[in-house]
Amino acid sequence: HDTRLVVLKAEHSFSKEPGNAAEKEAARILASRGNSPRIYKNTLVFLAADRVRLQDLEEAIRKYLAWSSILADKDVLNLDPHQVRQAETQKQSAEVTLAARIPETYQWVLVPEQRTPQADITWINIKLAGSDALAARASKRLRNEELLVSALGPTVLKKHIDDIPLWSGDCVAVRQLVEHFASYLYLPRLAGPEVLVNAVKE
Repeated sequence: HDTRLVVLKAEHSFSKEPGNAAEKEAARILASRGNSPRIYKNTLVFLAADRVRLQDLEEAIRKYLAWSSILADKDVLNLDPHQVRQAETQKQSAEVTLAARIPETYQWVLVPEQRTPQADITWINIKLAGSDALAARASKRLRNEELLVSALGPTVLKKHIDDIPLWSGDCVAVRQLVEHFASYLYLPRLAGPEVLVNAVKE
């Protein structure tokens, strides 16, 4: 039950408008897994493209594909060696631009949240920055915002077990706790089951 980053398709882009395409698709994925209801909802966060930046990314893709097509058809187009070199340079330039625009475009992390067991699910939208790989950026920012927990103190763990409560009578199995933390959005989102196991050991 490790927490996973789900990359949404470009057509499900994010904007500040309520009920934007990214939130709708993330909510759909969160609710079900195939034809069945999703059980481990507290293990998913979502990465979405910015709707405005998406236009620049699509332009970069078109240029890259255009130069790739020209090079693929260089014999049909009867290009001389100088023209081929020019096309190769243009393709390389387009590829560099394309690689730079992907992280500029996929800059939103959508995090589902539920304040209490009775509350509705809401969405926290976090804008990413930095030069790390996208998943690393997302992980770092979520940890900083305490939306992804990599270490849990035993006192905090007991508080959560007491508050919900998660006891089955006067005890609770560690395996059951792992299931609870992976399932319920009103509990902390753990990086993985080992976070819980380490807290129990402590």
